[in-house]
Amino acid sequence: MSGGDEVRFQARHPDVRAFGEPRRPGFADCAPSGRVRLDALACWLQDVAYADVYDFQVAGKWAFDGKLEDVSDIIAPLKAKILGLYKTDADQVKSDAKDDKEGNPSFHPYSVDTVWRVTFENDAVLSLSAEINADTGGAHPNQAFQSLVWDKAANRIVPIEALFQPDQAKAALNAIADAAIKAWTKAYVQRSGQQPGPETDVAKDGIAADPQKLGNYALTYAKGQTAANGIVLLYGAGQAWPHVLGDFRLAVPAAIFAKYLTPQWKAVFSAG
Repeated sequence: MSGGDEVRFQARHPDVRAFGEPRRPGFADCAPSGRVRLDALACWLQDVAYADVYDFQVAGKWAFDGKLEDVSDIIAPLKAKILGLYKTDADQVKSDAKDDKEGNPSFHPYSVDTVWRVTFENDAVLSLSAEINADTGGAHPNQAFQSLVWDKAANRIVPIEALFQPDQAKAALNAIADAAIKAWTKAYVQRSGQQPGPETDVAKDGIAADPQKLGNYALTYAKGQTAANGIVLLYGAGQAWPHVLGDFRLAVPAAIFAKYLTPQWKAVFSAG
């Protein structure tokens, strides 16, 4: 701050790239003295670093491809969506912290950390997945997943049912759910060394052929390939079934649902 006015950047050489991400400290970010806690500052710096790297990588790739003129229009809505998801999580954690701190002398600050990564990208689509770790006073941090499949041309999220022809969506979701349940059973046996019992019904309920229950998905691809080879369904511990069952990443090959895809998405999954 200088003279009551915010100064975003120090003076720098005109060829030096600068990136900023403003944030207003919340109640849980501050020590009793009113100063920002070091762990909250470190979390903010980490978030800025992630946003900076993503912003730079996407801008650099599109500049190389001759598409730099479209960067601001395409990145802005995607960035807003990602930051909106984070704000929802952060606001919930801050609200919980405020409620739980009252009358609790042993209270320790809560935190939430989200790490996004690219799972697939081509000229038409960008697929992202996120791992969320939230420390909210339990015996161990809570882990969850988020995902975004982004249509670059339309500048919008692609829900899983939109991958398929309208009259084929129900059949596609049934096929995906069946394959995912088989993948869940295989993973369960590998973890526990035994066949699932009543847990199978719990899994089937959590992985039902419903866009809401299959909606946390991301596109996948094999190294060296330019086409997506399937999807992965992401279920955090406690999101679709009891926490004790843990989290699951269930891969569904494109062969399971390829015949139901719209022409647009057949190109994404089959372009060589």
